[in-house]
Order: sequence, then structure tokens, then C-alpha cells
Amino acid sequence: MNAPVGYSGAKIEIVERDIKTDQTTTFVERAIKKLPSLKKVGIFMQDKDDGDLTQLTKSQLQKNGASFVEMKDLVDTANTTKTSSELINLKTASDFAEWTFKKIIGEVETILENDKVTKHASIQKKIEGSLDDDTEMASFLKTHPGLNTSFLEYPIPVLIQSGSNFALNKF
Repeated sequence: MNAPVGYSGAKIEIVERDIKTDQTTTFVERAIKKLPSLKKVGIFMQDKDDGDLTQLTKSQLQKNGASFVEMKDLVDTANTTKTSSELINLKTASDFAEWTFKKIIGEVETILENDKVTKHASIQKKIEGSLDDDTEMASFLKTHPGLNTSFLEYPIPVLIQSGSNFALNKF
């Protein structure tokens, strides 16, 4: 495989393995020989080795003088950096969560004020059903023009509970 014309990034070499004929140990030794001399290798220290390939690779790297450093903090820091599109999505998700909670609170207040007995499931269905109701979504869309509501969803069911025994595992 050749690098694209004008590519000036890091050199990448692909080391292939035929899992039917290549022993894992032989493959790892061959792959590590292709690497430059490594003094430090970033890994997630808390992760358990997930098989022979990982164990043999770590062992061979240590045998070649490499030490392991925790890379969780580096990756966490990198993940905190957001593009402008990601920030817009986060703001929309936050606004949608706020809008949903206001609907739930309004619904529960109405039930309490009218002294009605209502099943939690019916409140849940009404809130979740608002996603498919253009009239219900109009108030949210008014502040988010151009938003396609098919991109909105509840990642877990809307959970309505009352009494004193609250649990998140009821859905």
C-alpha cells in the first residue's frame, strides 16, 4: 500500500497475520520488530488483558525495554475538546432535556391540582408520545428552527415514580 500523493503524516506500516498459519507469538515478535525503539507505551492500565495477543504484545514490549504509562488522563482531556457542531448538539440535547422535564412537571402539577388518579405509565406514554406529535413539538421547535425532530429521542424510557422507593432499574 502506498501513501496518498502529498501525504506528510506519520509513516504507517500494516503488518498482516494469517490466523490459520501464523502463531500468535511469531506474529507479535515480527510486528514489534517493525516498530522503532520504544521507551514508553501508553495504555489504559485499568483494562484487563483481553487475550493472548494483548498479553504477548505487552510482554514483548517490556522485554524490549518499553515501560507502560497511563493514557486515561490524556484521552479524557482530548475528549473534553469539542467542535462547534458538538457544542450545538450538546446545547440542543440540554434544551430538550429541560423542555421534557418542564412537560413532566406541568403534567404532574395538573394531575395534582385536579386531584386526579393517573397511572405513571400514562404520563410516561404522553411525554414520550409528544415526539411524534407536531403540535406538542411546536413549542420546542420554535426555539430550535430547522431542527429535524427525527433526531430527537429518549435514550431510556421516561421514568415517572412516586412514593419513597425510587429506583432507576424499573424500566
